[in-house]
Amino acid sequence: KMQCDSTSMTAILRVSTPFRGRVYALGHPHDCYALTAGGNGEIAITLPLHGRNCGTKNLGNGTFINNIVVQHHPVVLKNSDRRVEVACDYDEIKRRLRTGKEVEEG
Repeated sequence: KMQCDSTSMTAILRVSTPFRGRVYALGHPHDCYALTAGGNGEIAITLPLHGRNCGTKNLGNGTFINNIVVQHHPVVLKNSDRRVEVACDYDEIKRRLRTGKEVEEG
C-alpha cells in the first residue's frame, strides 16, 4: 500500500514474520530504512519527496518514484530479496481537487 502526503510518501509492505531483515531505499541503506514489522507482518518506510537523502526522483509531471529493497537478512543481501518500485502521482490528486464546487462568501 502507498500513502502519499504533501512532503513524503510511505510504502507499507507485508512481509513474512518473524522479519529479522530490513527495508531501505535503494542506494541509501543507512539514511532511509525500516527494521521492524508489526504483528500483522506490515512494515512501513517513509521517504521524503524532496532532498537527496533517500533518492526519491521527481519525474516532473506530478509523479515521484523511488526503489526500495526488502532484505530478509539484517546484513547479507540474497537472491531471494526483492526490489520494489514505489510511486505517488500528485497530478491525479490535483485533477480530483479541480472538480470541486466553488464556495462564495456569504
